[in-house]
Amino acid sequence: MFIESYNIKQVVPLGHYATVFQAEVYAIRICISYLCDNTNASIAICSDSQAALKTLAAAKTTSQLFLETMKALTELSIHNCVRLLWVSGHSDIVGKEEADKLAKQAAAAEYIGPEPALGFSTIAI
Repeated sequence: MFIESYNIKQVVPLGHYATVFQAEVYAIRICISYLCDNTNASIAICSDSQAALKTLAAAKTTSQLFLETMKALTELSIHNCVRLLWVSGHSDIVGKEEADKLAKQAAAAEYIGPEPALGFSTIAI
């Protein structure tokens, strides 16, 4: 996860069972947690995962991770202008290469703690 305006770089290993989809939503959740103290800000959260962004825009969810992320996003948007933006995986967006590099490091890093870290996807069962 990379927040350019704060120069925050974070590698978050999620274990063997987390899906790419869960990792994308979790990265958005972590990003929101860093931004929650902002007020009257224009915030753009960029992701190359259309599936994650569409899920966060959906009215219903059965996942605790998505529910928590949607709730945090709603709270952040009370006092800020928040936009979730899709960026192409092959674009030259500033910070995208850095975010991809950190995601690869997180995928390769050893997770310490009980698994599954984020719960099982119905696809993974």
